[in-house]
Amino acid sequence: MVPRDPEQILQFLAPLPIKRIWGIGKVTGKRLNDFDITIIADLQRLSEATLIEILGVKGGHRIYQLSHGLDNRQIVAREPEKSISNEHTFREDCGDWAVVEQSLLMLTEKVGGRLRKADYLARTAQVKLRWSNFQTITRQISLDPPLQTDRGLIDAALMLLERERQPRTVRLIGFGVSNLVEPDAPVEYQPDLFTDVNKPKEDIRNKPLDEAVDRIRDQFGTTSLHRGNWKRK
Repeated sequence: MVPRDPEQILQFLAPLPIKRIWGIGKVTGKRLNDFDITIIADLQRLSEATLIEILGVKGGHRIYQLSHGLDNRQIVAREPEKSISNEHTFREDCGDWAVVEQSLLMLTEKVGGRLRKADYLARTAQVKLRWSNFQTITRQISLDPPLQTDRGLIDAALMLLERERQPRTVRLIGFGVSNLVEPDAPVEYQPDLFTDVNKPKEDIRNKPLDEAVDRIRDQFGTTSLHRGNWKRK
């Protein structure tokens, strides 16, 4: 029986392993273990500010609340999103590949922001092209391991677009992600037998930048901030 008294709740939770807290899966658990945090009592001894430094604003706040027995969420069945995408139709057929690339970059950033806001990782990225004769093609690539940073998504988008580069005019460009998974969901990672150095990779160093950009766009609008021309490295 779970106690109701706040002090008893803390005592009840203290000896339990951290993975008993909702939202702490393999990835978050390893991150906390790196700081010698293994049981809920270890979390309870930390300030909310410290947990935010370790896990970010959203994760740190949530884990701090749950480790102290605080959970004000409504019980709502979550219908998982199957895909996230954005498209842009040019006013006139576009034959300038640099303009097409820049449009794709902006679409990819929008998808990345929506992906992070929904708190998902993508396992598949897709580019859609419609030529001036209305012929439409789609090309996709698997993302292994799954990712959500703008850097990784843009790398994938530009890689797919480059494969279709040809002297034709474009009517529509689109970018989307699918096969979405939650960050802590168990995902089987199958490394390539032959490493592809050009394969899109997730870089957690880009996560704080993406989160900062997301906050600015939430406050001032999605068109308030965009990166300049992006070249894959």
